[in-house]
Amino acid sequence: MSKLLIEESPLTFQPSLAVAIGLNEAIVLQQIHYWIKNTKNKGYEQDGYKWVYNTYAEWKETNFPFWSENTIQRTFASLEEKGLVVSIQPMKGKYDRTKYYRIEYTKLEVFDDPKMVCSLSESETTTENNDDDSNLIPKDLVDGILELSQAPGIKREARINDILNYLGVTFRRNTSTREWLGFAKYIDSEFQSKGWDVKQFVSWLFGQKDYNANYWPVKKMMEFYPSAFVPKSERYNPNEEFGL
Repeated sequence: MSKLLIEESPLTFQPSLAVAIGLNEAIVLQQIHYWIKNTKNKGYEQDGYKWVYNTYAEWKETNFPFWSENTIQRTFASLEEKGLVVSIQPMKGKYDRTKYYRIEYTKLEVFDDPKMVCSLSESETTTENNDDDSNLIPKDLVDGILELSQAPGIKREARINDILNYLGVTFRRNTSTREWLGFAKYIDSEFQSKGWDVKQFVSWLFGQKDYNANYWPVKKMMEFYPSAFVPKSERYNPNEEFGL
């Protein structure tokens, strides 16, 4: 049987949740929920809540082998900052830094609006196991999430997260740097004010003569971004300037 077929338990999440809080956040939140509700997991009881616990290394080994520990740590921190996840360290000590987590379900209820959340049976999807953080989700799925993220009322932070995921998959690059974040914010601003779709830019960029990622750092992409949205007869071809 082909190794490309899933024989292990897949990670699941709802695309509409990813639109609301971010792609990585939706995956982690769903996995925390899974372990909290799993009857085989005794967890940890405190303050009337059931908590799940792992170090970042353990989360990586047992749940998210396709992410780096830094990515996992940033995602948990983002969920805590949003108030969707609460953490404690009851055994905090020099040699035990294990964090315990629970979901703040009341905060999550704001996303229960039927206009925001699709039925799980209709929209449930799976992630793929890849070594590169930037290529975590299939491109067609990221395209769909990106389109949903541009709907009115979606928070800017979620839109930018989805743009970063789209760029990461498209260019097969790690987009967690400050430079990529600035580019994503610029893209979002241009879309909101002018309707400039990042996918049109990507199509234009890949159509340039002898396109090579080494000649197109993020700074240069941002500089020539507007070139993709002018009439073809008026477009400036940067390849001529750089002799490409």
